Amino acid sequence: MLYFSKKVAFLAISGLFFSIQVHSQPKGSILYEANKQAMEGNVETAFNILSTDAKKGDCNALGLYWQWALNYSYERDYNSLKFAFNSAIPRSNNLLVAKQFSYQFEAENHILTLANRCPSNGLVNKAAGMYYLLLEANNAAVDYTDSVHYYLGIAIKTGAYDTFTLYHYATTLQAKSKYLEAIYYFKRAYDLDDGQLKNLLGVAASQAQLYKYDSAIAYAKQALLFSAENDITTKALSTRIMANAYSEMGNNKLAKNYFKQSFGYDADRFDTHLSYFRFLAQTKPNKGCKQGKKLINQFYTEEVVVKELYKYLSLAKADKVVESFLSNSNDASAKSNVAKWQKVYRK
Repeated sequence: MLYFSKKVAFLAISGLFFSIQVHSQPKGSILYEANKQAMEGNVETAFNILSTDAKKGDCNALGLYWQWALNYSYERDYNSLKFAFNSAIPRSNNLLVAKQFSYQFEAENHILTLANRCPSNGLVNKAAGMYYLLLEANNAAVDYTDSVHYYLGIAIKTGAYDTFTLYHYATTLQAKSKYLEAIYYFKRAYDLDDGQLKNLLGVAASQAQLYKYDSAIAYAKQALLFSAENDITTKALSTRIMANAYSEMGNNKLAKNYFKQSFGYDADRFDTHLSYFRFLAQTKPNKGCKQGKKLINQFYTEEVVVKELYKYLSLAKADKVVESFLSNSNDASAKSNVAKWQKVYRK
């Protein structure tokens, strides 16, 4: 099966809020112009354009304020609701210089309060979904999938029909094993912006989960074909998806070849290392054991590593891998965690 951690499912969190889409607002409208300014780096100008409406509690204005705050700010204080920005300002000869700018929301305009006050507003609901995406990105131990799914689902129904919203809504469906629905929304997101190849990867991964391996390979190959030379993420993910698909089809030679390609693009991807371990553990157990040692030594902070060791290796081999780590590691905290996880998954 294909493995997707939260790090992969929310591929774009670090710098991903690419699509507070200008075209989601009518061209020429005040919302369009304000959003255009924000996307061009003129954040303070964007806030000023909508300041009168925001002070009146307008849902559209405050919804965009929150999207900009979550997207463009470099410093966020979720307790005081204060956000700091670097805002571009014009200089001679069309040059831009950075200017610091901050905005603080009133408590009554917290995004979740706004979502209750403006339940039919797409901009607000999209911002609420973005809010939970960022919370999860900052704390992977907490799963906010249901909250992201809820708010982005409402956002789509209430007008936020853009690439960002559709893509992330699709990832929540994928996380809930609703693969046919996920495929639908990944395709709709790709239709809006065929430059966002992660949507093709989402379709490929979901097809594989439905055991449609030929289709998974076809979509992954399409993403690889369209990827830019420096788009290492797409190249690494597409080749790994193909490796997993060929493995499931019993073509171990091609699977190994595509794993090798994936590592060539990015040698440090956790999900690729984990998939390769699964592949070897099922085809060549002794090599799987060696790969298990590499896996735990490199990714000992991931609980799923210990879980998968005991799932795919024999009890004796899994014990050997874990005990080797516990004997050789100098990280007391890591050893404590691994020993704790071993008790859970050794049963």
